[in-house]
Amino acid sequence: MTITVTLTNGITSYTENQTTLLFPSATIAGTLGDGNKVDTVTVALNTDATTRSLTLNATATVTASTAGVAVNYSAGTLTLSGTNVADADWNIILRGRSVY
Repeated sequence: MTITVTLTNGITSYTENQTTLLFPSATIAGTLGDGNKVDTVTVALNTDATTRSLTLNATATVTASTAGVAVNYSAGTLTLSGTNVADADWNIILRGRSVY
């Protein structure tokens, strides 16, 4: 299962040149009745991709590494991919995603 989140101007407010958490209260429930779990989460910046970047904070980075989630950032798109990642781990990772 794949989830895509697209960020556009006006959705998340931030201060120029300051790190801002994007989803501080994120909750993901990706487990379906057939046992499927979320495998990929993609967050894309629609604007200012050349001057903005998406990263994970320290807690999210450790959780991603421990859960076996690959973190890739390119051209304004942050892609997180893993196999059978627990919803609780996705929640920690999502809550620690930031834009700079």
